[in-house]
Amino acid sequence: MFGTAYIDDILPIVQPTSRFSSGAKYAASSGPAYIVYEQDSATNLLTGTLSQFDSKTGLYLGTITLSVANGFEVGKYYAVLVTATVDGVDAH
Repeated sequence: MFGTAYIDDILPIVQPTSRFSSGAKYAASSGPAYIVYEQDSATNLLTGTLSQFDSKTGLYLGTITLSVANGFEVGKYYAVLVTATVDGVDAH
């Protein structure tokens, strides 16, 4: 997602997963993990796990509150990396 967000907004993270060999929707071995990075830093700000969404195979959802308490600051940018293992293949 690109765009403007504000302190105390809630950022949804939606992540589909699929089988590498066929591209078909496929459940991850466990809930995909996410890491939030601040600006160009390799140090993570937040981590968490996404949950299956709407009982759909291979569809996961999580939310992040962009609060000062969670370490977010006005005027900075952030990147979210999602990783998952699907059918024995690690991906991000």
